Amino acid sequence: MELTTLVNCAQRDEKGKLHFSPQLLKKADYSEGMTDIYMDKSAYYVKPDGRALEVIIFDNGPDGFAEGLVRSRVNGKIGYFNRRFEQVIPADYDFGWSFENGRALVCSGCQPQPDGEHTAMVGGLWGYIDKQGKPLAPFKPR
Repeated sequence: MELTTLVNCAQRDEKGKLHFSPQLLKKADYSEGMTDIYMDKSAYYVKPDGRALEVIIFDNGPDGFAEGLVRSRVNGKIGYFNRRFEQVIPADYDFGWSFENGRALVCSGCQPQPDGEHTAMVGGLWGYIDKQGKPLAPFKPR
């Protein structure tokens, strides 16, 4: 993958919404109907029409879709979005892992604890949710 830096490729409007330049949208390399763009230490998936979804950075890149869903922060909480950038699970969690085998491990009340180049999430209540966002069992301290 070749990285290109474009000047004035995007700007935020008065409401904070990103608008990408036609030049950027035309030059982008799309896969499965989207491309990933890095801006202001954030990662975004962007559609050819300019719609964008900010996603978590995981392992030095944008969080990948797992079982059709990707993690995103909304007002400081984790929620899950589909490939149409529709929120399918509300952003109710302080952290959440990607889906695997139809479930994702999430926490409420956990806090980040940096450890060198990684950050662990500690404390709070933990439990699994299904792809509709329903808890599979009561959440427990970890």
